[in-house]
Amino acid sequence: LRARRADRLNKVQAECVSLGASSVHSIPQDFSQLGEIEDFRRKILDIHSSVDILILNHAAIPLGPWTSLPNQQNYEYTTRTFNINILSFIELARVFLPDLEQSSGQIQVTSSVSGWCPFYQAGLYTSTKHAVNGFFFSLQQELLAKQSPVTISVFSLG
Repeated sequence: LRARRADRLNKVQAECVSLGASSVHSIPQDFSQLGEIEDFRRKILDIHSSVDILILNHAAIPLGPWTSLPNQQNYEYTTRTFNINILSFIELARVFLPDLEQSSGQIQVTSSVSGWCPFYQAGLYTSTKHAVNGFFFSLQQELLAKQSPVTISVFSLG
């Protein structure tokens, strides 16, 4: 399990155990901190000997009219949103790709229909999901061209 907030992560971990899970590992991780992603990989490999699947399913979801919400126009807010929604996805793919190639693994990416069609009052979110689609569909083509065993699935929810 991975989540940003350790208290919530511990609660989910305890619930999994109470429901019968024999083993649950949890690692708190804030994916807005891109420099910590390589350390996150090391923590994973300390627990598991290999990585078979990378599920990219975290997001910041800023909603509301961009033109009238000063916080959404703030550079730090925009940077944090892009770090979480796309740059961390790219960095996670980069650091785990060698492991996934060894295991013939897969990358599963959660996107959104807003990555195809813009949503009213969701400009920042929509732009990050367009970037997710663009990057991972391009990476998929690169991996196919080099006959990599890694597969990529992009799920457009919503």
